[in-house]
Amino acid sequence: MVPEHIAPFTLIRIPFTFPDQSGGESKLFIVLGHLDGHAHCLKTTTQSRFYDSNPDAMAGCVVYEAGTVACFRKRTIIPSDSHFEIKHYKLTVDSSRGSLEVIGPMPPDFRGRLLQAIGNSETLDGRGKRWLGNALEIAL
Repeated sequence: MVPEHIAPFTLIRIPFTFPDQSGGESKLFIVLGHLDGHAHCLKTTTQSRFYDSNPDAMAGCVVYEAGTVACFRKRTIIPSDSHFEIKHYKLTVDSSRGSLEVIGPMPPDFRGRLLQAIGNSETLDGRGKRWLGNALEIAL
């Protein structure tokens, strides 16, 4: 798979390790677009306790309740401030190892809901909004 061919608003699963963790767990990301050899992505989470108890953080999220979207069996939160640049090289390696899973497109309402979450966000700073604007190829 050529990473640049992953369409915007596609959900993927890849092994991913955060700097404070060891080992790579499979994580779900939504590809927003591609720029400078990277896929610009948002990370999803099913860990909702923080967001449920923090209205300011929740304001900047897109939420899909369990079962409302086929690809999310659990309640899934997509924070607009959880953005990552994933190197195309990493995606190519993951693909060659069989560990890149292209799950499919996000629901048609996702883009509009994401734009609303970005506008409502209390935690997303100007730099983050510019990053998302570049990823979405629009001016926010």
